[in-house]
Amino acid sequence: EYRYNNLIIKVLNYRSPLVTTLGANNKWSTPKNLGSLINTPGDEDSPFLSADEKTLFFSSTGHNSIGGYDIFKSELDEKGNWGAPINLGTRINSPADDIFYSQDSLAEVAYFSSGRAYGYGDMDIYTASLMCKNIPHTEIRGLVVMGDDYTPVKSTISAYSIKTGEKVGTFYSDGKNGKYLMILPPDNAYYLDVVVEGMEVERPFRDTIILPRQCEYYQMFQHIQFNKIKEDNTIVAYEAVFDNAMLDIKKETEVAFGLKRVADALISNLPIAKDSSFVLSGQIMHNTILPMIKTKIMLVNEDGEIIRKAITSNEGKFKFTMLKPGKYTVLIDEEDAKLSYYGNNAHNTTNNVLAKGHLDWSKMSGDNTQLWSKPLENTEIYFVNNQKQNIQRALTNEKGDFVLDNIKDGTIQQKVYSYNLQMTDEDILFKVALGEDELKSNELYTIISDIVRLKYTETQVDQVAFEPIYFDFDKFFLRLLSKDVLAKISEYMRNNPSASIEIGGHTDWIGTEDYNMQLSKRRAQSAFDFLANSGVSKSQMTMKWYGETKPAVSNANVDGSDNPENRQLNRRCEFKISSGNGAEFVFVLD
Repeated sequence: EYRYNNLIIKVLNYRSPLVTTLGANNKWSTPKNLGSLINTPGDEDSPFLSADEKTLFFSSTGHNSIGGYDIFKSELDEKGNWGAPINLGTRINSPADDIFYSQDSLAEVAYFSSGRAYGYGDMDIYTASLMCKNIPHTEIRGLVVMGDDYTPVKSTISAYSIKTGEKVGTFYSDGKNGKYLMILPPDNAYYLDVVVEGMEVERPFRDTIILPRQCEYYQMFQHIQFNKIKEDNTIVAYEAVFDNAMLDIKKETEVAFGLKRVADALISNLPIAKDSSFVLSGQIMHNTILPMIKTKIMLVNEDGEIIRKAITSNEGKFKFTMLKPGKYTVLIDEEDAKLSYYGNNAHNTTNNVLAKGHLDWSKMSGDNTQLWSKPLENTEIYFVNNQKQNIQRALTNEKGDFVLDNIKDGTIQQKVYSYNLQMTDEDILFKVALGEDELKSNELYTIISDIVRLKYTETQVDQVAFEPIYFDFDKFFLRLLSKDVLAKISEYMRNNPSASIEIGGHTDWIGTEDYNMQLSKRRAQSAFDFLANSGVSKSQMTMKWYGETKPAVSNANVDGSDNPENRQLNRRCEFKISSGNGAEFVFVLD
């Protein structure tokens, strides 16, 4: 008998596996024979159910046995039916009796009893590793772009082993298409330094990836997007957003969009025909000042099929290229729109959001030159929820303008939208797929953001370049990148025992003043403790904490709305160093 949660599989009636389940009344149902697919005229014995309750292991003399009892497995399908038994093969089974199979909850180690030759007794207990043989190298295909319009970026990517700190590879993205391919051993952790050609920033952008054990070949995927961070219309820093999809990206994309194969969604290898050289472009704002950013926009054809997906840029812009003439509908993802306006807080579940936009229809020549452009009038725009259900509708006027809110209208006709994607590039399709709930919730998918300031001016070149360190929201633990900076400071301080350093802790404006003051103190303390533990004398160090009183940049946009990118720059520790010879250096974001 094997019991797991609310299920018991037991052997009764002349060694035939039966199943009984625990009902809501806390009573077991009448045992039920598993049927002729599992049971044979021979003997079936020692059932074992996997931890996920989807695989049944048992021993049998009646299936295609190598000899005597062999161990088989049967898997449960989505309809609740057990599949045809599969012999575990000679890796487990032998010409003798093999029986009483079990395995650990992680399915890494198996135990069974066998009467094979050269044992210590009649039946001996054996163990077997179920871990597959790791392939020697894995491939991570990547795409580096600037902004949401997918402008290719030429860059150098250096990979370092986290275990040893040694460089294990250097890779390059193509300036023409932004693509690259990294080849690294799996089942390892790495950090990446990314240097962009022509981008004058203080240090490389950094990311951490963990490659899983890979037993069979498939390509993983990484998307790197650079965004400008401005203060008073001046670029002060760049943000690198790393989407790390360390999974079978083709397979997961096919599942997310219901594709038979990825190639079915691509039109990049087709020539631009006379009737497929049109562009539908637009811009969506929340009001006259605030753009609707990072919001999914879907294009629907006359058959109710979603044929394209795009993400609005930091200016609220998007476009769909290589279109044929026809009647199209535009869908705006409501949840993304709320995140754009309110940020990630409780308002998202209750508050309304407004979309004010404009659509254009353009004709392109064979060399991708715009021949003409005009407002796209009489086009339907819908807010849709996570289930792609229509919430509210608007129609563009003769100028291509529309105004749309998300106040639910019970009279709006519900439509079922299916996917018939026609993306222009495989890597862009993968990036779009990462926005789907199925992939966002995958444990092998991570998003890491790194913000790097512009280089100091020439008058500051001779200063000791110890940049601030940054913290996650409402946290004071040190990031891996922060430890790199602190290690450099530690080396400088230990080599200059007459120098002194003041560590200043800061926060953004979220939270009460008292709470933020204490949080900034904890951040300064984290840096202080790291330096002390690395050999810097405590007499060389002092701490100050400022809470939210000294922001490096404004926490808000010009219209007063929240600016998450700027708030990240304010969650920091800064370092004020006196060299001991009268010189004093302060390293802040000006």
